[in-house]
Amino acid sequence: SIGAAEAQVVLEATQLPIADLHQIWQLSDVDGDGRLTRGELACALHLVSRLAQGLRLPPQLPSELIAACTAIDAGRPVPIPKASSEGAEGGRERRPS
Repeated sequence: SIGAAEAQVVLEATQLPIADLHQIWQLSDVDGDGRLTRGELACALHLVSRLAQGLRLPPQLPSELIAACTAIDAGRPVPIPKASSEGAEGGRERRPS
């Protein structure tokens, strides 16, 4: 796992607003230990990618992403979510321009 200082360097390199990075950290630190496991870091980078695509962050981490974090940390294959009207990320609502 990586600590907050190490994750800060990685996340700040994205040049996203600090408020967004704070929300990404809060969503991704699933176990609330102040560190990111490999799986939690993968989830954080997925959320960064969502923002880069102009999508909003979800209000809470979708269960599919939690399952992916857990699978990565356990060395298991990442489950592929079934398609739904909202998708694996809790909808595809765009951020206001």
